[in-house]
Amino acid sequence: MNMPEVTIENYENVYDAYLNYEQPRLRALAYYAFLSAKYRPVIHYAPGAKDEVSELLAQDRPLMIALNHPTNTHDQFIAAGVAFRTPLRPLIGRQLRVLGKSELFKGEHRKKIDILGGIPVDRGKDYDDTEQYDPKIYRPLLMGSGKRLVSTAAELMSRGTSIAIFPEGTHNVTDQTRMQKLNTGMAYIAHEAAKLGAEPALLHVGLSYGPDLVPEKFDHASVYVDNPVIELDTKPFLTTKVIQERMQWSLDEAHRLYVSL
Repeated sequence: MNMPEVTIENYENVYDAYLNYEQPRLRALAYYAFLSAKYRPVIHYAPGAKDEVSELLAQDRPLMIALNHPTNTHDQFIAAGVAFRTPLRPLIGRQLRVLGKSELFKGEHRKKIDILGGIPVDRGKDYDDTEQYDPKIYRPLLMGSGKRLVSTAAELMSRGTSIAIFPEGTHNVTDQTRMQKLNTGMAYIAHEAAKLGAEPALLHVGLSYGPDLVPEKFDHASVYVDNPVIELDTKPFLTTKVIQERMQWSLDEAHRLYVSL
């Protein structure tokens, strides 16, 4: 399948394509396995969490998987390694997709990100501070793109696909031990999926590279998988509060367990 150019002007064609995109499964499995071996993340589970995740997947319940975002370069690849080492492995190449910033889908990285199951996200920060973009033109495009992203991800979840997301929206450059304030995008996707008949569960995953972000420590990252939240709150903003709290707990545990390695 020839995938369209990822530009904000082309978002309708982009999301039409990614809604029906089929990954090359064997290549996806091989790439996830390679990343798992390269980065060797150390997985920790909350009591009972591993069995709970396996049971939800056995019931064909889609997961909305949230990870914190400490770096600009490694997180998505380490997340793939995590998936390969957890009960998520059978979903690889079939029912696991990852939301990522649209700039990753350009140039030499495009094929790798597509194999990983990526779906592009247009972010306002990529346009607001750039003089060449007229806000009268690009703000409506961003709104339209955002709505299509939500509907596309929700439709995929209604088909049984689990979605992984870095809900902070951009990597954390201030304090790696504290989650940034989340917007409601992740919660809206889960609630829209529920409207389409899915029964999404939330899975929060904390990622820590230890007290110092240096390249030598990107391998053996400490990863904490929390117990799934199996029911959404009544409103997206309330669900967002749950995500914020559980993400911070997962990050605290990932950091604590890294220090104790």
